[in-house]
Amino acid sequence: MELTQSRLEEGAPIETHIDRLTEANRKLANANFAIPAQIMALVILASLPESYSTLVTTLHANLTSILGDGQKTSQAAEFVISRLLEYEQLQTIRGTAGGALVAKNQKNDQKGKKWPKCSNC
Repeated sequence: MELTQSRLEEGAPIETHIDRLTEANRKLANANFAIPAQIMALVILASLPESYSTLVTTLHANLTSILGDGQKTSQAAEFVISRLLEYEQLQTIRGTAGGALVAKNQKNDQKGKKWPKCSNC
């Protein structure tokens, strides 16, 4: 129940959510009800909120192409987990340092061309 009913709350850390899901999967495996890695990957993707829909679609497409030959099914959950953790790190970086990369368009020459100007300078 923990595994299939768990949902990531909007704004909650992905790592904590994944830890909860993997712990539930470990408990099932210890009780001889192991969930195959490719199913676990889908459970993780299905547990994400609507705001992750683009990421879920992209990961699912990548997962489908990776697993198409059937040789790497044991790595499906690790693939999804690593990509989600990378995404969370990227969002953290963008949240703290992203402002330094924002530019505003401003006229800089007589021909009317607009060139980016750093808004933090």
